[in-house]
Amino acid sequence: MIARLRAALLWAGPLGVGAAIALLLVSAPFFRAGPDTASAGDERAWNAMWGAIALLAAGALVGLAANAVWLLWAMRSRHRPSAQEWLRVALNLLVGAGFLWFWNRP
Repeated sequence: MIARLRAALLWAGPLGVGAAIALLLVSAPFFRAGPDTASAGDERAWNAMWGAIALLAAGALVGLAANAVWLLWAMRSRHRPSAQEWLRVALNLLVGAGFLWFWNRP
């Protein structure tokens, strides 16, 4: 149980991206345009977009924090990270940087 929770925390960035994409795909019918649609769009589509942003933010922040703690542990215990562990860290950094770029762009 603890090992699964630790793995989920370490992979939180990519899991958050996957959950956000799944939410947007499931909510695709609510994204419509045309003369019979309100000018602001469907409220369910807005909720899906904000939900996807929340999933991205949570995944990015949790993933970055969990991997930072893991890297500190690896350095202190002189653990030599495997290629998969470096890939996980790189993916979480990529997701975190992408979210920060998305949120802070002009």
